Formats: sequence, C-alpha cells, structure tokens
Amino acid sequence: MTRIRKPIRRALCTLISLVTAGCGPSTFEQAVSFHADQHRVRDAAARRVSGYWHLRFNEMLLSDLDEAIARPQNGSESEAQAAAVAVLGDAHNLGAKVSAGEIARLPDSARAALAELASCAGTTTALNDHYSVRADAALRALTDHLQELSERQLLDELRRLRSNVEPAIDDQGRLARQLAYHWAAIPVLIGVDVEEKKAVDKAQAKIAKAFDAVTLWRSGSSDDDRLLDRFAPTIAVEWPDTRGYPNEYDLIGSVQLTGSRTKPTVDIDPSRPAVYAYTAEAKIENRRYNQLVYVWWFPERPEMEDKDPVAGHVDGNTLRITLDACNRPAIFEVMQNCGCGHQIFVADHIETAARKEFGDPLSGKTLSIEKGVEGRRDLIVAGTVNVGSDAGHPVVYIDAGYHEVCRIEPFDVSLCTVPIVDSRVYKLHDYGVLDRLALDDGVFSMFGADGLVHDAGRSEGYWLAPTGILSAGQPRKRGTQRIRWDEYTFDDPRLLEKTLRFPAGF
Repeated sequence: MTRIRKPIRRALCTLISLVTAGCGPSTFEQAVSFHADQHRVRDAAARRVSGYWHLRFNEMLLSDLDEAIARPQNGSESEAQAAAVAVLGDAHNLGAKVSAGEIARLPDSARAALAELASCAGTTTALNDHYSVRADAALRALTDHLQELSERQLLDELRRLRSNVEPAIDDQGRLARQLAYHWAAIPVLIGVDVEEKKAVDKAQAKIAKAFDAVTLWRSGSSDDDRLLDRFAPTIAVEWPDTRGYPNEYDLIGSVQLTGSRTKPTVDIDPSRPAVYAYTAEAKIENRRYNQLVYVWWFPERPEMEDKDPVAGHVDGNTLRITLDACNRPAIFEVMQNCGCGHQIFVADHIETAARKEFGDPLSGKTLSIEKGVEGRRDLIVAGTVNVGSDAGHPVVYIDAGYHEVCRIEPFDVSLCTVPIVDSRVYKLHDYGVLDRLALDDGVFSMFGADGLVHDAGRSEGYWLAPTGILSAGQPRKRGTQRIRWDEYTFDDPRLLEKTLRFPAGF
C-alpha cells in the first residue's frame, strides 16, 4: 500500500502544480487582477471591463458612457468621438488609481510575483510605474482605434464595451441568493411592506423627538475656501443619563485595523474623533452640481431590544449635501452606512421655489419638490431646513444607540437649544484613507472585496436574504451602497433628478 500511495501522491502533486501553473496569469496585466482577487484586496466600487484591462467604471462613469452612446443621435460624429475619448480617458484614470491602491494592499509575496512578470523591482512605486506605462499604451491604442471608426462603428464599439462591464458587486450572486431562500420570500416581502408603511411616520416622529442633552462634535478645520470644510457638519448625538450599553458606543472616532491580513478587525477609536469626506457630482437637467459627502463611524450598534436584528460591530452615518448652481446647500441626504434609513431634507428656499413653479404637492406628498416614481418606491422627503445666505455648518441630530439621523437644523450652533454635555473637535480626513490603513507592516482596507466592513454582519442580513440584498444592515463602502430596499444606487448621479421636481434656476 505504501509503495502505491507514494507514486500516487507524487502524481497528484505534479498534476496540481501543472493545473495551477496553467491557470495562473501569464501577463502582468492579468496578474494585477488575479492577485487582487486572490488576496481579497480588490476595490468593490470599481467595476472591471472584460477585454479592456486598464479601464474601471463607477456609477458616474457608467452614466457618462451611456451619454456617449446616445450622443451620435444628438450631435456630430466628431462630438461623439470626443465624448467617447473623454469618458474612456476618465475610466483609464480611475483604473490607474484603483490598481495602484490594490497593488499597495498586496502582500510582499504577490508584489514579488508581479515584479517577476514586469522585470522590475518589487516596490509599490516600481510596479505602479510599470502599470502606468502599459496602461497608457493601451489607452493610446484604444483612442487611435476609436478615431478611425465611422459613427455606426463607434456606436457598436461603445455598446460592446458597455456590455462587457461587470455587474455591480451586490448584483453578482443576487439571483442565487433569491433562489436559495425562495421558500421564505413571501413572508419576508410582507414584512418589508409592513416596515415600509411605517417609514414615513417614523421619519416624522424622529424629527419631533425631544433631546434632553447632546454631545457635540465640531470640525477642526477653518479653511472656509474649501467647500468640504465650509459645510462640514456639527454632529449632535443624544446623550441620555443612563444606557444599557457602554457610553463609548455613542462616540464617533477614527478607524483603525488590528488582527492580520487573513482576519482583519475594524476598530473605532473615540479618542481620535474623525469624519471621512469626499466630493461627488449630481446630474440634474443636463447640468452638474457639486456634492459634499461626510461619513462617520461608531464602535458598535448596541442591542436596543431583545435579539435586535440590526445590532452589530461598527456603525455609522452618511450625510450628502447637494449644492445649487451658486454652491449654496440645497438638498441634504442622510442614511446609515449600510444604505438603510435614507431620507432627504430640502432647503426651504428650494421648496418655496418648487411650490411657486409646480403648485401644491402631488397627491399623497407633503412637499412640492416630491416626485412620484413610477414602478419604484419613492424616496422619503422628511422635511425642510432653513438655509440662510450665510450658511455654514449644519447641525445633524442623531439618537443614542440607534444612531439614526433624526433631523438637521440651521447652520448656527448657537441655535442648538439642547443642553450640551460635552463638545469635541473632529479631524476631517479624505475618505480614501479608509483603503490604506496600517496593518501587518503594510496597508489594508476596512472593506472587504465585497465592499462590506470586515466582520460587521447583522442577523438582519439573514432575515432579508430572500430579497437578494447582500448582507442587509452591514456597513459598506461608498460606491456599493443601495437605498430603499436596493431599488436605487446611492451613487447614481441622476438619483435626485429621477426622484425630485427641481424648479427652474436651481
């Protein structure tokens, strides 16, 4: 038996080695994506394109690509080519940025494998330089090719490229999740409808909630020439006399990683308060408007009831402020970082203009700016905010434990009549640092390759699995968040245009 087993074992090892070698990447371009997948460092918010290794797309770029595909019907051939070249150039730039981040998060062994294929040093800088040279050459070849095409050929090429963009991370496997739990779909959907009917009433109840005391966090930045600093929120968290959980669960803090690359743990350090911010754009009636996005994190979402389905490790909120053409705050959106609880607050002067132009609110609506969306759930517009001409830092009220945004008040902390238990200063960080946190003598992301915060799942995720939602309630990365039971993507640049009625001159 021994004489038989050893040859078999050797043969199996040889076969495995051959298969592994055959399946491994043979080019540097293939190897970057291969190792990013193997070591779980890929960026879930950037979608790859089959056949175009150097391009990555997000929601904005996909919208731009769709417009480029439509342009031949609305403009000249040269305009169509220029639009195509522009959007693919942007997708190329996103690809370079994302790949640089993925290479930086790889372990040394993977970078060594890349260096062998590239015939360069195994440093992050050398590998990124090699990637840039190869990607730039690929973009030039693609651009030259597009400029030689007729209008019809160009349209065919763009459509083919669009069809090769991979599905969003949470759409991958959605059908399989629905099929696996099909037996529970009907009761779950009934439960969702019940919760949905409560949603508007709950939003109004939160606005009216009385806060006995709060702890405040103010931005430590004084650079009012930068929009992100000028409108950075003041965060007011309800501060009850007693809690059934540790006080620090209601403190915002900076994100850090512990553990190892194979089992990372996300920790929130309240001793170093922080808010993570980035800019975006909204498309409304053929114009682009600046958006300011602020994200903060709590260490835990405690159990607020027995077997609370949304309790879990790490919690947080997102505030997005859409500015009008004069860069004045106009639309405020708030949600949990998982995408739950999305609500809108509208600047009162915008609602006044909407009422003047459109008249009374639509049937079943409270504000004139609200639009009914055919075949989808409407967004919840909770109320208005008094935005003066000297608008500054909005005050965001959050209830204790639940960490839900209750309301937004005018831009002057002196208007906060609630007793202040403590006042702290937070540091405003670029959101991108969350993808390059220190871990194991290198850098790693707080988000997994699925876009979810490591080890932060909720039991709610199991209950809602029959809907196809990916790990419902688990905080996730920008670019992967969905709202209103997954009916909308939060980063869709036309989200507000689809769901609100904007007055002329917005």
